[in-house]
Amino acid sequence: MRYIIKHLKVAGAFFRISWNNSIEYMNDFLVICLDFIVSIIGTIIFWKFLLVDFDSYKEWSTAGLVLIGIFGNASWAIGEIFAGAWGLSEKITAGKLDKYLCRPVGVVFALVLEDMQLEELIKGGISLAVLLTWHTLYFGNPINVINIFMAIASMTIGVIIVALIRCIYSCFAFWFPNTEGMNVFIHMEDLELDRYPLEIFRKPARIIFMTVIPVAFVSCIPAMLYLGIMDNGLTWLGIEVTIMIIMCILLKIIWKGGIHKYEASGG
Repeated sequence: MRYIIKHLKVAGAFFRISWNNSIEYMNDFLVICLDFIVSIIGTIIFWKFLLVDFDSYKEWSTAGLVLIGIFGNASWAIGEIFAGAWGLSEKITAGKLDKYLCRPVGVVFALVLEDMQLEELIKGGISLAVLLTWHTLYFGNPINVINIFMAIASMTIGVIIVALIRCIYSCFAFWFPNTEGMNVFIHMEDLELDRYPLEIFRKPARIIFMTVIPVAFVSCIPAMLYLGIMDNGLTWLGIEVTIMIIMCILLKIIWKGGIHKYEASGG
């Protein structure tokens, strides 16, 4: 219990630091929010242009396709709370883990949360609430509290899964000094695969987007749960939680194996 409380206090300290940094540049925060809205508008225009001759793609209506974009963009913003996962490989390669190894908290925990971008988290949360409200009113979807809860829970778990996989990829830096080629996996949002339904891809690609590049967890699946077009939603949430636990165990094993090979910047 003390271990958990200690880590919660550390997380709280990182939150306060990030919050102070965020309110110092309020204009930047407003610009970031505007950029997010513009990105969503771009997704809406994209599907409106693509579906000019018909109103749906397989089981996906225009409303569903737009919803994928809303969850996808919001999830990447909310995921910035784990921004430290991006730079983990660089710190390993540069031998900059010493100050973390000396602290009485989990090393990966401190590494991942220290660089959190709270303004992105707030932007993602507010924008998600506003856009889901707009989506419900504009497309006239019935409100189902259970579906909304399952969709947000699924997206949250998906964000954690993506962060864990990013950390796992970053840990390869313990064995391979040059891991720049892994950036294509670590910066998954740059591929913009979160705006497409899984059905548009072949089966091998679907498997990749639920394992190697798990973008389906943060956009397509939450959208399906929100619209109620996925059977056994609670069962799927259980599967996501199981995957998250497995990723935690795998990260712990890889980290322990890698830390024995770590060398500080001084050799």
